Amino acid sequence: MKKILSLALLLMLVVSMGGIVSASTLITGKIYTEGYKDVIDGADVIITCVHNGNVNVKNTTSSDGGKYAFKFSETGSDGCNGGDSVKIEGTYGSLYGWQNATVTNDFVGDLDLAILNVPLVPEFGFLIGMVTMISAVTVFFVIRKN
Repeated sequence: MKKILSLALLLMLVVSMGGIVSASTLITGKIYTEGYKDVIDGADVIITCVHNGNVNVKNTTSSDGGKYAFKFSETGSDGCNGGDSVKIEGTYGSLYGWQNATVTNDFVGDLDLAILNVPLVPEFGFLIGMVTMISAVTVFFVIRKN
């Protein structure tokens, strides 16, 4: 009888601790190449969450299979909660990409969740950007003249 009572007490303790531990926010996803063709391992990932006017920035790296994940607490000035805005930026060499989303509140139990898959595309260099801008302005004036 004493063993059953101890087991029941231990079970209640584990269940009550689960509620405390799971009160968090998970931001996760994958980093892909352009067009979601292949995953990118080792990409630098910046996670930005705006919580109660505070901007919380965390850094991580995509692992095998392009996966990344970061766990925030739901409380405190450095937390992230359901309904908060989250932005993921990824870089890998000359590739860059980003996605925005809103954290889903209580997705499973007390766990808030945002899943953002980010495709990385080549960044335009300064020279290519200037050529593109000058071409656009030239085309505008040519069309306007006609």
